[in-house]
Amino acid sequence: MSPRLPVWLLVVASVLVLALPAAAQTPTPTPTPTPSESVSPTPSPTPRPCVRGIPDGYEQVVDLTFPVRGTVRFSDDYDQPRSNGRTHQATDVMADKLQTVHAVMSGEVVVATGVDGPMPSYGYYLKIRHDNGLETAYVHLNNDSPGTDDGLGGTRWAYAPGIRRGVRVERGQWIGYVGDSGNAETTPPHLHFELSNPAWEPPSDGSRPWDPCLDDDKYKTKTRYNPYPSLVAARTRNDLPPPPPTAAVDRVAGANRVLTSVAIAGRFDAGARAVIIVPQDSHAEALAAAPLAGLLDSPIILSAPDALTAEAVAEVQRLGTRNAYLVGRTSQLSAAIETQLREAGVQQLARIDEPDAYALSARLAREVRSYAEAPTLERVVLALGEHADPTRAWPDALSAGTLAALTKAPVLFTSSTELPEAVRALLAELRPPLIQVVGGAGAISDDIARAAAAAASGRWQRISGPNRFATSVAVASEAVRLGLSAPRVWLATGHAFPDALAAGPAAAREGAALVLIDGKTPGGAPEPETWLANRAADLNDGIVVGGQAAITEDVRARLAQILAAR
Repeated sequence: MSPRLPVWLLVVASVLVLALPAAAQTPTPTPTPTPSESVSPTPSPTPRPCVRGIPDGYEQVVDLTFPVRGTVRFSDDYDQPRSNGRTHQATDVMADKLQTVHAVMSGEVVVATGVDGPMPSYGYYLKIRHDNGLETAYVHLNNDSPGTDDGLGGTRWAYAPGIRRGVRVERGQWIGYVGDSGNAETTPPHLHFELSNPAWEPPSDGSRPWDPCLDDDKYKTKTRYNPYPSLVAARTRNDLPPPPPTAAVDRVAGANRVLTSVAIAGRFDAGARAVIIVPQDSHAEALAAAPLAGLLDSPIILSAPDALTAEAVAEVQRLGTRNAYLVGRTSQLSAAIETQLREAGVQQLARIDEPDAYALSARLAREVRSYAEAPTLERVVLALGEHADPTRAWPDALSAGTLAALTKAPVLFTSSTELPEAVRALLAELRPPLIQVVGGAGAISDDIARAAAAAASGRWQRISGPNRFATSVAVASEAVRLGLSAPRVWLATGHAFPDALAAGPAAAREGAALVLIDGKTPGGAPEPETWLANRAADLNDGIVVGGQAAITEDVRARLAQILAAR
């Protein structure tokens, strides 16, 4: 015989059954979504019933946009065990490193770790407080340089440009990158995504909140939604984040350095006052000629020693110029080029050549000052002309030439050991009040800078950074201080000079800065990206100089994203 239950227990059970609403007695299972090709096929476990039928249970479907763009994998890993007795109150969205992360709803960023201090143990992390009172967290954002697992990416590769605490974001807005920072370093890249209702947080007196929609004491103490049903619902209705916004970043390039210079010349209007021809294999001639090109609003075209290319001849004809300069010795630019220029319609032709870069820079400075429209001489720009290491001299000189083209100030070259006599004599003759030294003391010492200032009876100022990219940014900032305000920036690789030789005067005629970047890897040089992000509100677009061998398409796309984050 079965044991008989006490009467009092039967009465209590009957009362409880009667108290249950019909919907709770027969729970409605969560519909199984039609998975897209990028949603994990892992099925959701049987949903737990809402024992009192209250609709705001922890598996409630919240209207949100999916937080990661691109192909992803995720499953219902809510409540899975973790170390120290914890459970996983989130959904891990598995994705490739550097896939973009987006705000799921509109709101304000209230936490952005690592911005004002070191990255915490759990990694780079954003929390957003949304307009509807809910909060979302985006954890383990990227901390690596692109293509590495070096942990050196910093916040610039964790967060989208402009994302910081106190910033408002809109639904679907790009906010960061997928990664594996903090205690996720040993796991595949993923976004740990949390969806919280602050009303569920434990009260300050230490007691736990009680959610009547959870079916036992264990689940009554949950403080976060299970995001999985909401994420599946977002993908089922195709509520996916848009591509990150981009600005127009055009490419000016040719099949080689000569044709790139021809393409740049093509941005000048027909009827140019002059054209300046320089050797293709040397930087000094083009950079020393930059202020002359800036003064005459004229393009610089590169040439091989023996002859102009057919494209260069056609460009000279299109420009319709009657004047030309050849800057370089006949061993660099042959007499045959003079004949080609005359046949292309040039009537006045001048060759400027000197035995070395220092005397050449001094002679070109005198040429600039010979024009009546040359502005009052307020400064000269001093840069390193030659170095035993051929990769050392040109980057700072390129930045100097760009500043000189913009200000129409002469650019003069010095050696790393002494101030050349030709330059000293010119400074004594022109007596500029300010010598702007471009490059660090390792390139041009303080002694040389003081000698230049003494020769001019003026003062000197150094514009530099710890590397070529930082120096380029410092020069661009000086140009902005001097009044440059065009809503455009020109960008050239900092690893080779040929593509950029003709770019300085072209940028200057548009009132734009020319900034050196690492054209190989997005984020490879942080200084120019930081400068661009800080000035994004003032910049509408950009131009990269050179083909994809010089600046990759990934780099160009990254620059477009930075400029779009206004």
